Amino acid sequence: PRVAVRSTLGDLAEKSIGEMHSGRITSIEKYGAFVDIGCKTTHALLHKSRIFSNQRVDDVSSVFKRGDMVEVRLIDVDLEKSTMAVSMLNTKSDTYLDERKVKKSDELAEALALSFVIDHRDEVEVDGYGGLFS
Repeated sequence: PRVAVRSTLGDLAEKSIGEMHSGRITSIEKYGAFVDIGCKTTHALLHKSRIFSNQRVDDVSSVFKRGDMVEVRLIDVDLEKSTMAVSMLNTKSDTYLDERKVKKSDELAEALALSFVIDHRDEVEVDGYGGLFS
């Protein structure tokens, strides 16, 4: 797969913040990876805190190697510094999305069960406090 080429950093700032881009990892640093998303003048920084929301990334080279293709969202363009930032959070590349849906479902089920108990005025214990809830 090829990376689409855009003419300037200004074009990206004007039209693409918040949009998804296919990119290629061009280099890996301790703090993140640089991704070519098609700008002729600069590559975007994918900071290690913006790779996965469900796990900490200490060693970026354990996740990516140079040349890997990634799907990222452009989140910032600084025209004065000629820099861009991208993120994989809340994208299909972020594996936490499915886990979060499951967690929300579990929380909803617990809340419904507790409301059922309370609606039927049963004696319950919540966080060490027992009693009749009405």
